[in-house]
Amino acid sequence: MMRSGVWRVVVSGLLWALVLSGCGASVSPSSSVRPASYQTVREAEVVHSLQRQLRERDQRIQKLESQLEALKVIDQEFEKSRTGSRPPLTLRPRD
Repeated sequence: MMRSGVWRVVVSGLLWALVLSGCGASVSPSSSVRPASYQTVREAEVVHSLQRQLRERDQRIQKLESQLEALKVIDQEFEKSRTGSRPPLTLRPRD
């Protein structure tokens, strides 16, 4: 009975040692795979964010360009109506 108790303690101690060493290995900063993949993922996120910002900027520019064109048309119509509604400067007397 004593032997099985000692055996359990030894096996459980070895299991804990494996578990703890495994945890340390997965968090180890010396691993070159994780930082490289993390850096690649981070760069991809930055590129995606910049592309989204460019699309939003282009949409704002298109909207502003259409508003500018509308204002130009309004200005042209205003100028036409302003010059067309004036009476002539010289009036001829009626005979």
